Amino acid sequence: MRRRCEGTLGNWCLDFETQVEVPARSAPRGTRSCSLDCNKAGWTGFNCLHPMKRYCTHKHREYGFDVERVPANLSECDEDIGACYCPSNTTYGRIPAPPEAPQGSRPVQQGRPMFEYCQPNRLPDGRETAWGTVDPEQLFGPQGWCNAPEPQHLCACIVDGRQASVQPWIAELVHTPAAQDPLPGATRRRPLIFVYEMAADYGTLLAQYRFGTEDCVPRFFKPGNKSVLSTWTYSLEFGLLEMMLQSEHRTLDPEEADFFYVPVFPSCFIWPVRSTADSLRDFYYGWAQSRVQGAANLLLEAYHWLRAHYPYWDRRGGRDHIWLVTHDEASCYVPAAIKSASIILSHWGRKDPNHTSGTGFPGNVYHLNVSHPHWEPEGSMAKLDLSQPCHDPVKDLVLPLMKTPDHYHQSPLVGAPTRNRTWLAFHRGRQHKTDAPEYSRGVRQRLWSASQEHGWLDKYGILLGENPSSPGAEEVKLAGDYSQLLASSIFCLVLPGDGWSARMDDATLHGCIPVIVMDEVDVSFESVIDLQQFTVRVAQADVERLPEILLEISQERRQEMQRALGRVWHKLTYSSYRPYAKRFRQIQADHKQEAAAAGGGADGGGLGGETALALSLPEAVVGLDPEADDAFATLMGWLYSRIDATR
Repeated sequence: MRRRCEGTLGNWCLDFETQVEVPARSAPRGTRSCSLDCNKAGWTGFNCLHPMKRYCTHKHREYGFDVERVPANLSECDEDIGACYCPSNTTYGRIPAPPEAPQGSRPVQQGRPMFEYCQPNRLPDGRETAWGTVDPEQLFGPQGWCNAPEPQHLCACIVDGRQASVQPWIAELVHTPAAQDPLPGATRRRPLIFVYEMAADYGTLLAQYRFGTEDCVPRFFKPGNKSVLSTWTYSLEFGLLEMMLQSEHRTLDPEEADFFYVPVFPSCFIWPVRSTADSLRDFYYGWAQSRVQGAANLLLEAYHWLRAHYPYWDRRGGRDHIWLVTHDEASCYVPAAIKSASIILSHWGRKDPNHTSGTGFPGNVYHLNVSHPHWEPEGSMAKLDLSQPCHDPVKDLVLPLMKTPDHYHQSPLVGAPTRNRTWLAFHRGRQHKTDAPEYSRGVRQRLWSASQEHGWLDKYGILLGENPSSPGAEEVKLAGDYSQLLASSIFCLVLPGDGWSARMDDATLHGCIPVIVMDEVDVSFESVIDLQQFTVRVAQADVERLPEILLEISQERRQEMQRALGRVWHKLTYSSYRPYAKRFRQIQADHKQEAAAAGGGADGGGLGGETALALSLPEAVVGLDPEADDAFATLMGWLYSRIDATR
């Protein structure tokens, strides 16, 4: 127990581990069924009597109500799923089901798909299209994609989920303890969390409208039933919901719940849904000029919906409700009706009172006051509480990103051999040297300028910069395996980007000491883990003094921080997530086999034999159980400590 709670702040971990468990109860059983098969996707309205069609559009929509459909002679649109296929007048064109066929019927001929990067760049009259990238001859010519058995140009395919009736390959990912009857005398640990079943408008519809296989989800299936782990930046949005649904802490009885989780997906809405799904019921609150304005409206409308359909918000004023907002400055644009009371989980722990957005992307500037005589008569900023900071470290929590085990596959913390940490400090990412001065609060730009002016790379071994596709002599050093570079660095810089960045989690997962350069911003789990044991804080005003500051840290202190990091790093992974745990163990087994082949023995250890000393700290971790303790368990422990505060 001491080992599990080592490196944490306060008593939350010990209290969680020593709690008196409560009796386990069977889930309440309902007697109602879905009227007229109203659970079927693709239908809407009372009793789901009206088909919900989805237009095929040909450009990214910024704002307004106009829907510009793809001309019929350039593709065949399947309006059940909003996807383009080769037109029916081509050899491999799509021939839809007859008009009288039931909604969702299979087409007469499937046809070859023509998705976003497989659209013609010219109309038949020679005018350029606003959306296409492919010469029409490569699509519609004799040797084109839509006509030739072996076309010269190939378009990407996707799996049509409607064809899957039995899916045994997902059986290993299914785990539903909340629905099982407990054994006599069984107990369970709190917190008990009820997950709302929201209207499709705020959840499943967004998942259905997402464009592309990898976006919005933590995993997806490819042909051949291969399960693939997604690298989408905001994967936690759907990943945390999946973990909640499969957790031992989930309850199906709202009357016994300590907390209520609201599954809404604003990051998926921001991209890709908002810009590509023009048929998505005129957006939330009807009109959106910026991405974050629309996302705030989505959250606010979901809030009104759950208050109208469930009694539990008013029971405690929303204090026991949990909302996850993962986008770049998401905790800043959460409407005041939600943020003032509820628990906000995010990646951005900004605590200063200034409400000026720090993004370099115009569509994400949350402080832009958007107004409309009908939809936004008071302006979009009127929904926010500008008197309070974005993040409240008492009632809110900053969560780490959902990084797949492959992201840190070369880390000694998953059993990879330790390396000489040859770089004093490392950061790879966008610099925005001139085109966006507001990006990263100007921190990355200043670091880059100082590094170039004073030769930090050669003098100190400080490696900064982007990873261009055609690197020059200096950038070649940045072009290696990212995991290997992180595992070969002593300090890793945690710099703002368009708000938060992933660099804190990149550093900790590789045993690299995080150097945080973000004034008044909490990073992952800062309020629950003692980060002072293994991080360095550098004021933004002192970024030009970075080499001096880092060189003042003694070798002894560096080793102390590396050891401390090695004791808590697993709390910043989501290794208990079932697909991740499987891959985590496979990476561990691969490293163990490599070590044995190199003479390290069957038990692993550093390459070169049992007598070889570790090249650096932290030492390679052998045999760590990925499901024993991770970020999800940390979240549950912290929530347990907040139960009394919600009453």
